[in-house]
Amino acid sequence: MVSVDYLIIGGGIAGTSAAEVLREKDAHVKIAILEAGPHVLYSRVLIPKYIKGQIQREALFLRKVSDYAEKNIDFYPSAKVSKINSEKREAILENGLIFSYKTLLIASGGKPRDVLPGVLRMHTLEDAEKIKKVVRDTKEKTALILGEGLIALEFLSIFILNGFKTHLATKDDAWGEARLGQAGAEMLEEVFKKHGVIIHNKIANGEKIKSALTAAGIGLSRNLEAFAGLEVGQGILTNEFLETSRPGIFAAGDIAEFFDVVAGRRRIVGNWTNSFLQGRAAALNMLAPPSAGLTPFRNVSAYNISCLDERLTFAGDTEDFDDTLEITKDGTLLRALFKTDKLKGAVLINRFNDKMETVRLIEQRAAKDEVAKIFS
Repeated sequence: MVSVDYLIIGGGIAGTSAAEVLREKDAHVKIAILEAGPHVLYSRVLIPKYIKGQIQREALFLRKVSDYAEKNIDFYPSAKVSKINSEKREAILENGLIFSYKTLLIASGGKPRDVLPGVLRMHTLEDAEKIKKVVRDTKEKTALILGEGLIALEFLSIFILNGFKTHLATKDDAWGEARLGQAGAEMLEEVFKKHGVIIHNKIANGEKIKSALTAAGIGLSRNLEAFAGLEVGQGILTNEFLETSRPGIFAAGDIAEFFDVVAGRRRIVGNWTNSFLQGRAAALNMLAPPSAGLTPFRNVSAYNISCLDERLTFAGDTEDFDDTLEITKDGTLLRALFKTDKLKGAVLINRFNDKMETVRLIEQRAAKDEVAKIFS
């Protein structure tokens, strides 16, 4: 058995940032990271650039093995946790090794949802290597993309860059309409068609589309079975302090379904910056003495993606709303999302300069009239 003060399950950005904060604040505690994969921390955000040949493989890696040793953080690669025992404060690995802890952070993230064999995914470094190979070696340059999220857009850029005749499929009237609204979806579809993309709208179950390659960006699933005894939903449920339902156990990153104090509800925010900030916030709360009280995690998440020279920004909660305000002008879009007349989130197309103002208004829960006045 290995005994530590702070045990972190997951060596991604949430787990690594937490471990480094713990070490910054206390030079003497014993810290261990259990990483299910074989690698030290690398940037999943940069994977599309690597696939496109814009950066070298080495540029993906954000830490070296020596970095963990210098900070006296024990890093265990290929360490897959099969279950935890919250009563005994133990984590049991698939190989039988047991770690005991005083405080635990679960930052194990997720993995792509299961699809048919042979369908390309873009989540890990191994996925990236496979995509590079099949894109290079496939003679029939046709591809179908499933899903309507950010990974689907990354696949689209990669296939077009490599000369593929690319198909998109949706059950809606327009691709991406659920998140972008009708105006935003139509704006993007026009751009896609200029690049030769074939869009299949209102696709029916059983309809066939022929392609040499199929890629999917349909979201993540999470291994919750290993964490029996904790309250779970789509992820591990936490309060605003990133505490789970069991004492001494916190969660951060893609696996945490946390109470968002700005949005006023529990949700999962699966982007790099949010995971980094949650890892740091969780660590500070893990360190806090009982008499000090804990600090709520507060952040308006905002992230960007560029696809075919179009720049998309998503800010705040873009799923829970009952009213919208859409402003379109000269190839740009502001789609503001409201709940009971309070700004909850927004989608911007080619309005990157409005990102910070939008975040500020979401933080202030601005009314619809105020938002319209500022951006009209």
